[in-house]
Amino acid sequence: MNDGDPNAPRRGRAQVPGSPGGPAGGNPFGGMPMADGSGASSGRARVGRASVGGAGGGAAGRAPVGGAAGSAGRARVPVQSGAAGRATVGRASVSAGAADDVIENRGSSGRPAKGSPPSGAAAARAKRARRRNMILGAFALFIMIAGGTVVGGTFFYDDVALPKDLPQREQSTTIYYSDNKTEMGKIGNQNRTIIPSDQIPKDVKNAVVATENKTFYTDRGISYTGIARAAWNNMTGGERQGASTITQQYAREVAELKGITYSRKLREAVLAMKLNDTYDKDKILTAYLNTVYFGRNSYGIEAAAQAYFGKSAKQLDAAEGMALAAMIKNPAGGPNGLSYYDGTVQPEQAVARFESIKPNMVEMKFITPEQAATLKYPPMKRYDPSDPAFAPQWGLDRPTGNVLHNVIDELTHMTDAKGNPMFPDLEAGGYRIVTTIDKNMQDQAEKYASGKLKDSPLASAKAGAIQGVPPEQNKVVAALVSVEPYSGRVKAYYGGPNGAEQDVAGVWRDKILSPDKKDDWAGFGRHAPASSFKVYTLGAALREGISVNSYWDAPATKKYDGEPGEIRNAEGNGKCAAGQTCRLWEATAQSLNVPFYDLTKQIGPSKVLEFARDAGVRYIWDDNGKKYDLNPTGPIKDPLNDAHVGIGQFRVTVLDHANGVATLAARGARAQAHFVSQVYKGSALLYKEAFKPAQIRGFTQQMADDEAYALQKVLSSTNPGLQLANQRVAAAKTGTWQATEGASDTKNNGNSNAWMVGYIAPDLTKKPQQFYGLATAVWMGALKGDSVPITIGRSPMFGSSGPGKIWKGYMDVVTTSMPKTKFAEPKFVGDDSRGNVAAPVAPPPADPNAGQPGGICIPPFCQPGQQQPGGPGQPGQPPAQPGVVPGNGNGNGNGHGNGGQGGGGPAPGTPAVFPFRRN
Repeated sequence: MNDGDPNAPRRGRAQVPGSPGGPAGGNPFGGMPMADGSGASSGRARVGRASVGGAGGGAAGRAPVGGAAGSAGRARVPVQSGAAGRATVGRASVSAGAADDVIENRGSSGRPAKGSPPSGAAAARAKRARRRNMILGAFALFIMIAGGTVVGGTFFYDDVALPKDLPQREQSTTIYYSDNKTEMGKIGNQNRTIIPSDQIPKDVKNAVVATENKTFYTDRGISYTGIARAAWNNMTGGERQGASTITQQYAREVAELKGITYSRKLREAVLAMKLNDTYDKDKILTAYLNTVYFGRNSYGIEAAAQAYFGKSAKQLDAAEGMALAAMIKNPAGGPNGLSYYDGTVQPEQAVARFESIKPNMVEMKFITPEQAATLKYPPMKRYDPSDPAFAPQWGLDRPTGNVLHNVIDELTHMTDAKGNPMFPDLEAGGYRIVTTIDKNMQDQAEKYASGKLKDSPLASAKAGAIQGVPPEQNKVVAALVSVEPYSGRVKAYYGGPNGAEQDVAGVWRDKILSPDKKDDWAGFGRHAPASSFKVYTLGAALREGISVNSYWDAPATKKYDGEPGEIRNAEGNGKCAAGQTCRLWEATAQSLNVPFYDLTKQIGPSKVLEFARDAGVRYIWDDNGKKYDLNPTGPIKDPLNDAHVGIGQFRVTVLDHANGVATLAARGARAQAHFVSQVYKGSALLYKEAFKPAQIRGFTQQMADDEAYALQKVLSSTNPGLQLANQRVAAAKTGTWQATEGASDTKNNGNSNAWMVGYIAPDLTKKPQQFYGLATAVWMGALKGDSVPITIGRSPMFGSSGPGKIWKGYMDVVTTSMPKTKFAEPKFVGDDSRGNVAAPVAPPPADPNAGQPGGICIPPFCQPGQQQPGGPGQPGQPPAQPGVVPGNGNGNGNGHGNGGQGGGGPAPGTPAVFPFRRN
C-alpha cells in the first residue's frame, strides 16, 4: 500500500495522530486523506478497532491502537506533543466523521472531541448516515465475500472494462550528452523510468511481495478475508480501510479510482480479478513496481534505486530491495516529506522495519534463515533536493536548457517516410535521448561565452542606453555554436545561462517545455551577420564561375544611381595593393564592402541567398522582423531584392551560421545540423542518426579550397592575433554591424553586432573521414535591442576585438587533442576576367637583367609562391597623406635590399596587416 505520494491525497491503512510536522504524504493510486489533519504516518493494522489512548504532553508509553488513527505496524512513531511510544495497530483506517461515504477533508485527530454534543438535527443526520452505511456495508460485505462466483454473474462485473494492456503512468525522459552516460537533463511531471521485468532483480520482487502482499502468487488479485474484515469494520462504524492487495493497488491506478467509497472498492475488486485472470503475476508485479511511489520524488523501482542508492534497479541486492520495499507503506509521512523508514531520517525505525520483513522472506522461502541473519540494513545516500536524481524534471534552468528546447523541437517535428510523427507520445515520457553535444566542448563554450573569465571581452563590454530599459537589464551577451563538418552534429551550443529565460543562439518550437505549451517560435537568436555573411557571397560568386583572382574596384565610398546613401568600406579604407583595384581574395581578407556590394549586384541577391540556403542557412529576417524560409529547393525569387544581402544586413541565427560554415569546412558537403543522436525506449533503439552529406549543387571541392584560401588570409594577414595556437591553421571571417545606420563615423557611433565564424580543416587523407574538423560561430551583442552601440573598455566593439577573442580562446582549447590538419592548396578555378575592372597592365621590368631560375614577378602581378625581387629592405616610412596603409618594406626596390619606400601598400602575395577594425 502506498500513502505518501506528495502529489495525491494522503491515505493509509492506519493513521497515527500527532506525528511530527512535514509535507503531507499521499498515494499515486488515489485514496483518502489522513484523519489527523497533519502529515501523520500511516501503517498496516492487524486486528481490533480500539481507539488510541491520548498521550499527555511529554508522556511516553505503550498505546493499544484500534479503530482510530494508529501507527504503522510496530514502528516507533512520535506523537505531536513530543511523546514517544510503541503502538500496536488494529486493522483499521480513517473515520469518515460525516454522513458522506467519500472523505472530503482530513477528519478528526483521533482525540476526544471538545465542546457540547451535536444538535438534534445534526444527530439525526448522523444516525441516518450510520444506518445507510450499515446497509451499504452489509451489501458490500455480501458481494465481496461471495467472491468471483457471485460478482462474476452480475451486470456490474461485466460493466467494469479491462484495459487492452497494462497501462503505464507518466514517466520522465532523460537527455544525455553524446557519451550516453552523462545526464544533461530530465523532463516530465513524475520522476519515473519504466523498465522491463528482466531488469528488476528477483530479490527485489520477492522483498516487495513479502512486505506488501504475501498471498500475491496464490490469490485471485483480492483478499476476501481482508475485504470482509474491512467491510465489517466500516459497516459497524469503525475506521474505513483499504485492505488492498498488490493487484488491487495497481487496479486502482489503472482505473484512476479516487476516494474510499463502497462503489469504488467494488470496481477495484472486480478489476483486480479481471487483471489477475488476464495477465500473469510477473507482468502485474512489474507494472506495479514501475508505478508505486517510494518517496524522495521517485516513482517506480528504477527512480527509487537512483534516489536512494545511486544505481540502476538491476544492480540492487536483496538488502537494498528490502529497504525500498519497506518504504512503500509510508514513503513521505516523515519530516520534510521523507519516510520514517528512510535510513537517513529515522535510522532506528528504518532498521526495525527492515528486520520485520525478514521473517516473511524466510516464511515464503525467498531466503534461508542463515541468509536472513547475514542481511544488514544497507547505507543510503542522503537526500539533497538539488540533486537531479530526486527531481522529475531538471536542466531547463541551465545553459544546456536551450539544448533541451532544440531536442524537443527536433523530435516533435521528426516524421517517418509517410509523413507521420515519429514520436507522437514524446510528452508521455519514458525515452532515453542521446544528444550530439560533447561534454567537454559544451563546458568550454559555457566558460568562454558566459563572460566569467577575467580577460573575456564580455567582462568590460557595455551597451548603450535604451529609453525605458534599466542598464542592468541590457547586458552585453554572447552566443557560441559548434557544428561538426560532414556529420552536422551540434557539438556545443550556448545561447545564454538559463534555458528558461533566453536563447540568443537560435529559434525553436517546443510545445512540451515552453510555458504556453504551444508549437510557436521562441528564441532571440537572429542577428545581423554583417561581413561574416560574405562567406556565402564569395561561395555564390565561385559557383557562378568568378575567380578569387578577379579584379574589383574598391574606392573608399561609392554612390549608386537610384539608391539612397552610399556604400563605404570599413573606416573609409579602399586601398589594395594596386591602388583602388583589388582581387576578390584581397577584398575578402580586408573585408571591403564596396567590392562585395558590386559582386552581389552582378550575380543577383537571390544567388547569394540560394548559396546560403544550400550551405545550411534555413531562415533570414529583414529589417522589419519578417522571416523568410529559405528551405524550399529551387531558385529563390529575390524575397529580399536588395544587394545589402551580400554584405550581411539581414539577420540569421548563430546555429544556422555555424551550420553553413561547417559546409564550407567540409569542402561543400552539406549535412543538416542536428542535436539528436539516438533515441531509446527501454532497451529498444527507436532512432539513430544517419547523415549522408551531399555536395552543394554546382559547388566543387576546388571552389571550396579557393574560398578556404581567401578566408585563411583573414587570420594570417588581417588579424594575425586571432590565429590559433600551436601553428594550427584555420579559415575565418569577422563581421561588425554599425549601431547607427548610415553613420559616417563608426568611432563615434559604435557598433551593435559583432561576429567571428571559422573552421579548421578535416583530415583529407582518410576516407571516410575519421576526423571531420570543427566549425564555430560566435556572436556578441546587447540582450535588448540590436541597434545600441557597444564598447569594450573604451573602444567600440569589433568582430576581432569581441567575438574574435572568444572564438580563438575556445578553439585553442577544444582543438588541443585534435589532429593538426591543413587545407588543400587553392586551385584558382573560375574566370579571372569576371570582375568589374580590368586587370592592371604590368609595367616593363625596371631591370632587364633581373631574373632568376623560375622567374621573378613584379608586384602586383605576383601569384602565391612566386619570387619577388630583392631581399628584406628597411622599414617603409608612413605615407604622407592619411588613409594610405604603410607598406611592409619588403620590396619595390632595386632588388638589392634598398627598397624602403613601400608606403603604397603590400604586394598581393603578402597582404598588409590591418588593424582589428573590420566589418
